[in-house]
Amino acid sequence: MPKQKQALSQRMKMNLSPSQLQVMRMIEIPVTCLYEEIDQKILENPALEKEDDNFNEPEEDGVLSSDDPDYEDDNDFSKETFSENESVNDFAEDFFSQEVMEDSAIEIGANYPSSQMYNPDRFYEPVAVVEDSLLDSLKLQLSEMHLTPKEAEIATYIIGNIDQTGYLRMENQTITNDLLVTYNIKASGDEIEKIITTIIHELDPPGIGARNPREYFLIQLNHKENNDIVQLAKIILENFFEEYSKKHYDKIIKKLNITKKQFQQAHLEIQNLTPRPAIAETSMEEAAVAITPDFTVVNENGNLQLFLNNDYLPKLRINPDDYNQYNYFKENKSSAKLSEYEKFIKDNVENALDFIDILHKRELTLYKTMSVIIQLQKSYFLTGNEENLKPMILQDVADVLKVDVSTVSRVSNRKYVQTDFGTIPLKKLFSEAVGDEKVSSSREVKKILKDIIDAEDKNKPLKDEELSEILKKKGYQIARRTVVKYREELQIPVARLRKDF
Repeated sequence: MPKQKQALSQRMKMNLSPSQLQVMRMIEIPVTCLYEEIDQKILENPALEKEDDNFNEPEEDGVLSSDDPDYEDDNDFSKETFSENESVNDFAEDFFSQEVMEDSAIEIGANYPSSQMYNPDRFYEPVAVVEDSLLDSLKLQLSEMHLTPKEAEIATYIIGNIDQTGYLRMENQTITNDLLVTYNIKASGDEIEKIITTIIHELDPPGIGARNPREYFLIQLNHKENNDIVQLAKIILENFFEEYSKKHYDKIIKKLNITKKQFQQAHLEIQNLTPRPAIAETSMEEAAVAITPDFTVVNENGNLQLFLNNDYLPKLRINPDDYNQYNYFKENKSSAKLSEYEKFIKDNVENALDFIDILHKRELTLYKTMSVIIQLQKSYFLTGNEENLKPMILQDVADVLKVDVSTVSRVSNRKYVQTDFGTIPLKKLFSEAVGDEKVSSSREVKKILKDIIDAEDKNKPLKDEELSEILKKKGYQIARRTVVKYREELQIPVARLRKDF
């Protein structure tokens, strides 16, 4: 048996406090979710309140409200202007020396952008509105069909499991098991199949609930006038779908013993089919998602102005009675002598103050980070031209801010910025540098690669080696394996599959 030894060793370990963990979590939350988070905190903590717009109670203890004309906020960073000649380092040195306002004011509104600073209607991009979602539409159609109660329950369950592209990805046996376990509904696989094919597939849009593209294409063809061309297209999809998807057209022509012209006609019929059951509805719903940009960047004659879009968020304050009692406890009683009720008041007020402080820190971190991003991508924000996007990774921003890269990742995650040329996700602004001189971004190269492929002769599409050579002639030293990587990320197939018949 080996001898056991004791030894001392030193190991560095960073432990984050609950407050720091909460700040990190709040940083990651986009502004669209922050309102719900604030509402939840108000429900949980009676000491935390939304400020009434008409609340004019005199301020106590010398604390001014953000609405007071004598109030001056040294940390008002709701708007910042960046001139053409301002450098990142100058900006960082001037701005980052400011400290977060802790709790010198009761109301969180003191640090939130004021509505008088800018008109949200001017800067926010209009959001598309869809009155009925795809699911609502399908439910309405089901309600108008003459179904038995069991059929209606099963059909409703099935449409609830249709994904955003309109496909049903569940196996019949899985549906059978779920119905039995969750709803105590007994249904055989044959019953499920019958409801899918005779009820679900007949809903609008035609083919909704198809299990795969082949089935969906066939459903669309079944809704067409049945002529010789449509019939041939069905035969190809039913019996030669794998060969057709791989563009082995000559094999199909030979096996079916048909002419090239006949195949071309059937091929054209298939090409005119829509690729996804819910393509139109999905696009509309995606457009209708309430994306409120977290930031707004405005180009005013070459000067970039940054706004935090927190204007519609509620102003928060501590309940005045609770706050007065809290101050009294602090000055006159030790924690050990507090009653249960007094401890309850104390804990609520301190938790409310902590939450307000966390929101301040979230706001400052977002503002600092976006400010650096604007500086690093100034040319892009001035022009809106993607070719002006410089290579930038999360670490580049973290180095300027002198923070961990995870902080920048949290800021950029699920955040959007409204610009004069549209609303864009922050992650779009990041890309690695490529080439020997590291002067081009992968996004720029991908765009050029896509343009080259779009312009190629589809009768003789370019191979990856040829694409690499063309890029090199344009000044982008890209290896073939990198071309393959970018082509796959763009979801562009290999040359053989891009060839037109």
